Amino acid sequence: MQNLEILGLFGASMILIGYFGLQVQYFTHDDLSYDIINLVGALMLTVYAYISGTISFVILNAIWSLVALKDIYFYFKKKACQK
Repeated sequence: MQNLEILGLFGASMILIGYFGLQVQYFTHDDLSYDIINLVGALMLTVYAYISGTISFVILNAIWSLVALKDIYFYFKKKACQK
């Protein structure tokens, strides 16, 4: 198995682990760990898609990364306001 395939498999696994954790209520939409898992997985898949030359998946996963970053930003903003 090539390094690129491993990157793609790990990225997809991260996204699926986050989704599964959400479905079995291990995570909630507000959990920082859920957002970090999504961010890391989406970034890995963005790199994988870029190197593979599949622009539509680059766009999809880049947007997924931005959504996760937005959630992480608001998580810390909310924490700062609670102090």
